[in-house]
This record gives sequence, C-alpha cells and structure tokens, in this order.
Amino acid sequence: MGDKCTTEFFHAMRPNHNAVSVKQLQDENGTISSDPQVMRDIATRYYSNLLSAISFSDEDLISRSCVWNKMSSRITQDMNASLQDVLTHEELSEALQALPKNSCLGMDGLTPSFFIKYWDLFKSDLCTTFQQILREGIMPSHFTEGIIYLIPKSEGPSLDIKKWRPITLLNTVYKILAKALSIRLSTIMPIVIHPSQTGFIRERSILDNVYTFWESAALAAKSNQKLAIVMLDFEKAYDRVDWEFLQGVLARFGFSKEWITCISSLYCLAQSQVLFAGNYGPIS
Repeated sequence: MGDKCTTEFFHAMRPNHNAVSVKQLQDENGTISSDPQVMRDIATRYYSNLLSAISFSDEDLISRSCVWNKMSSRITQDMNASLQDVLTHEELSEALQALPKNSCLGMDGLTPSFFIKYWDLFKSDLCTTFQQILREGIMPSHFTEGIIYLIPKSEGPSLDIKKWRPITLLNTVYKILAKALSIRLSTIMPIVIHPSQTGFIRERSILDNVYTFWESAALAAKSNQKLAIVMLDFEKAYDRVDWEFLQGVLARFGFSKEWITCISSLYCLAQSQVLFAGNYGPIS
C-alpha cells in the first residue's frame, strides 16, 4: 500500500474498547467470577447458544410451509438482472460514502475514512472481489469476522450477561459490500414489503405506527366501537432469525438462486469473538 498508506493504517482512530468494562459475570450455575478468561467463556457460551440454529417442531415446520404457500412471486426477470448486474466503482463509492466515517473498528482495524482517502488504490480490487462474490456466492471467511463488544443496557454494573447489549463490530470491507447490495435492493423493497410494514424501508417511518394507533383510537371513540390493540415484542428478534425460512421467503418472492446465495454468504460463514479486557474469546 505504500509507506504513507501504511502509516495511515497504524494511526487510524481507534475507539477505547475498555472505556466501559464488565467487572464481574455470573454463569448459568450462579457462580460469580471476575477473572477475564472465565468471563470471556461465559459470554462466548451465551452468545454461541443464542446465535445457533435451533431445532423446530413439526408444528413449526407446518406453520412455515403455510406461510410459504400463501406467497406469490413478485420479482421479475428484469429485476433479478438489475440485482445481479456488474458492480461499478460508482456504486461501491456511494455505499462507502453512506457509512459512518469513523465507526468503531472491526477485526481489520480500518475505518471508512481510510478507504475514502485511498479509494483509488482499493476500488478496482474491491470491485473485482465483490463481483466474484455476487457471481459465485462465496464470501472469504475473514470478511465476515466480527468482534462482540458489550455495553450496559442501564446504569450500573450487572452480573447478568443478558443485561449487557452486544454490539458486533464488523470489517469495513464487509460493510461496503452489504451496503452496496442493500442500495440495489432498496428500489425493489416497496414492491416486496407490504405498506403496513413501516420500519426499515426508505421513505417509511416507524412513527407511522404511532399515528395509526391514535387515529384508530380516535375513530373507535367517535363511532362508539370497541378497539383491541395488540403489541408484540419478540425477544432478540434479529438474533433469532430462521435463515432457512428467510431463504425460502426470498425464493417464493421470485429472487434468483444466485442472489439468494449471495445474500446467504453474508451470514452463513459469519464468526465472532467476544472482546474482554483487551483480549478475545474463542471464535464461535
């Protein structure tokens, strides 16, 4: 990369990972420990179990099939072709510019600002590598390495690992590709996702749910009708995603096998390590 580029690497802004530290943790048997190695093991076991696939009952599998059977294809050949079109330098640059410039560092130790400054050195190699991933659906394992760092959910220390919020720090190269794919997909999302889904879609706001609630309540009161409001809160919903179900959903929407394989490569080989006291736990 050259001397200047190498110097920039070693002087990249690093966050203080130990600014908020876990002093003690209690394991599943109730034993409290302040030993960093023991705490790393407690956290690793917890997140390994949390993020591992679970076995489904026959009833679960039947419910999954019922959902799939009611779905219809919405993605056209032209849409699939646009999704799998050759990635351009401009697309990757747009994705890079959309990332927080000095976000917390992943295993690669590089911020988006570093890539922005030396974009001319990286863009061709990244474009070639990403295009191969898009074509073959195979992600280099070191791209998907993550660092699980814990921050408190509330004031004061807690012995319960569940009371610490895990933040997974990802490599910038991984984030550039994921962002580029999400930008491509964003033009199709309104066709796929029902208008009642207000969160996480461009030009939609989750606050619309609040307005819908107040309008429904006002209408019920004005018309003297009964109103039932159901609020569902799934514990660690994103951690419990059934990826096989998600793949099935994508297939039934009409996404191509190549696109589904590419999306799957973002997480199927993902591996993480818990960071405690400046050291990492085992890979899981």
